[in-house]
Amino acid sequence: MENRGLGTGSQKHIKDNNKKVILRLMLNQGPLTKKEISKLTKLSVVSVTSNMDELLKLGAIVEETPNEEASYGRKPMVYNVNPRFRCLISVDLGKELVDISLGDMCYHLIASDTYQITETVGAQEMMEDIMVKIETLLNRYQISPGQIGSMALANPGVVYDDSGRILKPAKMAKKWADLPLREMFQERFGCTTAVMNDIDMAALGYQALCDREELPENYLYLRVDAGLGMGVIVDGQLLKCSYGSAGEIGYATLLREDGSWETVDYETIASLSALLGSVKEKLDFHRDSSLYQAAKGEPERVTLELIAETAGKDAWLQAEISRVTTHIATIAVNGMLLLGINSVVIDGGILLLKEWFTEPFYRMLREKNVLKREPHMYVAAPYSAIYGGLQLGRNLVIEHDL
Repeated sequence: MENRGLGTGSQKHIKDNNKKVILRLMLNQGPLTKKEISKLTKLSVVSVTSNMDELLKLGAIVEETPNEEASYGRKPMVYNVNPRFRCLISVDLGKELVDISLGDMCYHLIASDTYQITETVGAQEMMEDIMVKIETLLNRYQISPGQIGSMALANPGVVYDDSGRILKPAKMAKKWADLPLREMFQERFGCTTAVMNDIDMAALGYQALCDREELPENYLYLRVDAGLGMGVIVDGQLLKCSYGSAGEIGYATLLREDGSWETVDYETIASLSALLGSVKEKLDFHRDSSLYQAAKGEPERVTLELIAETAGKDAWLQAEISRVTTHIATIAVNGMLLLGINSVVIDGGILLLKEWFTEPFYRMLREKNVLKREPHMYVAAPYSAIYGGLQLGRNLVIEHDL
């Protein structure tokens, strides 16, 4: 990383890159001495000292006194990332309830709030309301504009350009699909802003929340809620493409028996909407069932929690869950086979079904995997998209603020 005889511009680029390498190293490994950083980065101690002096002046890192005595002489000074170097803003638009969070450089949440999406509020008014909520949080915690490092917005649908517009919006996002979200929020808050598909952001968030020893390097991130979405992590990196459609299984096509091709709306066969719709439709045909009694014969009372509670007593409910689970497992197995991935992370409301979903789903992963490789299944932590926004935001700070 050290070079001699280069022009001023090249030298500055190398030094800026070295600062990023040092900061990322501390973020991944924690407090380090200059000698340890030199050994890990292959930079000389002189170069490390010069770069760290600049990082200290910026406020990106801080000095810490080690707990243990050195074997002789003075204790070596250790350095660590300053968590409050920048405030990161993460907004998850991927649900009916918008999640808004402020975090620091170490993914600690500073504050959070929510916003209820309603049909009566227009897109512009809704975004204005969300911005006001963000400003309220910033003021409450005395975070000035200069302390804001970045903002990340999780948007449901295929995000196909830097503006944040959606090529194929999910049903809930159709009202704001044409809004240039990145420009709107960046102009309002004056910080680097990025817009990403909500499932992709959640896939990144799993990395931020998972213990490094337990984190698979390659995995499919499958969210099953009212709809169905998938993010793909390969070699620790989010798989993306020029049109933002990587993992968009909801737009796959099937060859019918009559030889025609048809785009399949997987929400109608492999989602919570599909399960709830089918169960409610058939409820009146099962008047002797536990679910019918628990719901008092009223379909609108049927919830996923109620289905999970009564599935053990109702064979027809188990069959309904199995039918939807089979479709979801088939999608997962095909993705694993095509990408050579052996791990699946499950997220979404489908987890409310507990073992009635997870056990048959894992069994089907094993049975349908033609390569006979033992699959690995993980359950996502809550608010994965929010933490994915913090991870994306932290990367933006490192790229733009150093």
